[in-house]
Amino acid sequence: MTIHEQFDALIIGAGFAGLYQSHLLHNKLGYKTRAFEASDEPGGTWNWNRYPGARVDICSREYSFKFDKALYNEWNWTEEFAPQPELMNYVRHLVSRYNLAPLLQFNSRVSSCTWDESTKKWTILVHRKTDDGKVEEEEWQGRYLVLATGCLSSPNKPSFAGLDDYIDSGGKVYYTQTWPREGVDFKGKRVAVIGTGSSGVQSIPVIAESAAQLTVFQRTPAYTVPARNHLVRPEEIEDARRNMEDLYRRELDSPLTNGLATPIEKFMKEYGTDDQIEARFEELWSKGGLNFYVSFPDLLITPETSDRAKAFIHKKIKEIVKDPATSSALCPDYPPGCKRICADTNYWATYNLPHVQLVAGLKERPLRSVGGREKMITLEDGSQYGPFDAIVCATGFDAMTGALDKIHIKGRNGITLKDAWSAGPVNYLGLLIHGFPNMFHIAGPGSPSVLTNMIIAIEQHVEWIADTIVALDKAGDTTIEATEEAQNQWVGFVNAVADATLMKGCNSWYLGANVPGKPRVFMPLLGFPDYRKKCFEVQEKGFEGCVLGK
Repeated sequence: MTIHEQFDALIIGAGFAGLYQSHLLHNKLGYKTRAFEASDEPGGTWNWNRYPGARVDICSREYSFKFDKALYNEWNWTEEFAPQPELMNYVRHLVSRYNLAPLLQFNSRVSSCTWDESTKKWTILVHRKTDDGKVEEEEWQGRYLVLATGCLSSPNKPSFAGLDDYIDSGGKVYYTQTWPREGVDFKGKRVAVIGTGSSGVQSIPVIAESAAQLTVFQRTPAYTVPARNHLVRPEEIEDARRNMEDLYRRELDSPLTNGLATPIEKFMKEYGTDDQIEARFEELWSKGGLNFYVSFPDLLITPETSDRAKAFIHKKIKEIVKDPATSSALCPDYPPGCKRICADTNYWATYNLPHVQLVAGLKERPLRSVGGREKMITLEDGSQYGPFDAIVCATGFDAMTGALDKIHIKGRNGITLKDAWSAGPVNYLGLLIHGFPNMFHIAGPGSPSVLTNMIIAIEQHVEWIADTIVALDKAGDTTIEATEEAQNQWVGFVNAVADATLMKGCNSWYLGANVPGKPRVFMPLLGFPDYRKKCFEVQEKGFEGCVLGK
């Protein structure tokens, strides 16, 4: 086994978080770092999510790092909502521009992380796949451990009865989370898509363009708003560059870090007449994208506002989808935003195509067999559909904690993260975990994370971690971890915020409800500005709520 010592920070993951953390700690502050990536290239979420139609649902001008004005000025997005290949080009540009390649190690899966109380260091065990296909075991040691494992990086692959027989009989199975890089040609094929979350909403219209027959299996319908995607106009680029600092300030002051949105301060019932309320929803529907979240500040709080938004979207669905039974089945019955609202291109209109069929109600009549040797999909009520040449599983991710569940992380006194989180994730600020010194988690549970523009959330966490490490070294402190009391209070606060909203009103991946056996805990925190202020206060008060060790 090869042993590598004397590193300051070991970083797990080479998505946007791992890349910026590597750049800031190593290039800007002079700390010796190493980042480990299981894939053969960087990109994290955008490396894995390469299914047809995959693109960001945040405006590209906002979904851009702003720590370096020169970087912002030199990069040209071509679309309002950048597609996956363009996002990967942006990733490669970051690696090249900041010379990050020497700091990254690919084809390297971290299997365990162990804290050594005597040396005050983390030891991680890495299994690295070599160019000749062999797997070498390596041991790395560092003072700090940064978990940049991503929120949507661990595929959720349910075990469907019949899939193995289906594959043995020549059927093709694809997962949106691990799509083949070479792409898939569905021309003339009979295709089934299982799942209508974000990846399903984005991929279904694209698959329908070439498939001879497309059957969509829906358990729960999604709220989705037209993205209104378009080629970025030169004047939009110039305006964004000229006003980058102002845009960044507005993002930081926005609860959902959406600086281009046009929020209002009045709750719906105070806003005006029924016609004015309808016009407000219509305005944001026409603008497209996730602007709908800022229709009214109480959208996620007040049932009357939620119901009014639900009725508006139902009306839109029924205007677009011609078949009454199909349009009704596509109308969600839970609060808008309880599950993440999607941004789509031609999703509803796809169901008007003669070769596209919706099979709804899988909650009441679940899948019994998927594929089998007859290549049919059978429901519990005995109804059958098919045969299918290809089955696409758009079943999403084990969000926020899934990647960490696959790593054996052992802290002080032998406690494992799996045991510490057996009833759900607990931490302080979403950053620090009691019993796990010098371990930081970027954009995980307990922080705004997936309820924000992730680039903004990542920048804030990466910079807080870097500032904390510098402050510790200046003060001669060797360790930092959350106190148990502060951690418990923070978990209580996160739950209290969620309880004051309608966000628990459905079974979403925010709660881990899409993964059988996962504890049902609402993981992200709603409200970025107050969260950011709290993080600053903790640092300014000498790391209040933390234990520092010499």
